[in-house]
Amino acid sequence: MKKTIEINYGTSITVNRGNYENFKPMWHQKMTLELNGETQEQIEQLETAEFNRIKAKLDQFAEEEWSKSKVLQANLRVRIKDNKKYPSYSSIANPDPFNIDPDYALRGTEIHRMFNDWLFSGIWPDPQVKLQKLKYEDIKYEEFFETFVERISFKDAKTNIEVFNDKHLYSGEIDLICEVDDLPTLVDLKTGGWDWMQLIAYYKAYKETPLKQLAIFDLKNQKLEILSLKDPKCVDYWEKFLIKRGEFKSRFGL
Repeated sequence: MKKTIEINYGTSITVNRGNYENFKPMWHQKMTLELNGETQEQIEQLETAEFNRIKAKLDQFAEEEWSKSKVLQANLRVRIKDNKKYPSYSSIANPDPFNIDPDYALRGTEIHRMFNDWLFSGIWPDPQVKLQKLKYEDIKYEEFFETFVERISFKDAKTNIEVFNDKHLYSGEIDLICEVDDLPTLVDLKTGGWDWMQLIAYYKAYKETPLKQLAIFDLKNQKLEILSLKDPKCVDYWEKFLIKRGEFKSRFGL
């Protein structure tokens, strides 16, 4: 009868689900090695090597499962391309859920849809999504484009462009590429707060036609804000985003 040795390794993770409740899955693996006359030193070497192999494999699996659990718990948005995971800009910038009236998001999304319809048909459609508290009339989107019609050209404009940064592994969706003041411009339509950091991140992920500047179409405040890509502040906004990207990776593992 051949001699055997048994190697065991187990590990677990802890995922905080809130409300003082933790999820603690555990994994265990057992391996039996048959011996063929090895010396005690050789046996110890075999045992150590096999234990380390099992430990590395199981620890990696546990870490991946922990990351998946954290992503699901935080309701993060992650795009998949070429079998790689690209967290969205919005998840990186605001990984923690916060309480906000859903009407704000619904109104913003619906105004974006109406803008796209108007851009390609020339007619502003009526809103199709009912709001409980807010009013579409509070966002003067039609007046904005009437005010700035001389500065904006929609010839060859592109909308809703999904972008991926392969170096830093993040994704986003650009609202609009068009000409503003006769310059090719990356544009974001806003019905609420905004930050240049978002547009810088989108620009760094954009791979198509050369751009000269960034623009915010602030529909709520009736302002057209411009930032030249030569402005030194662009470097500061990019570095600010990279810090958030690093914090996100440390926290969620992706």
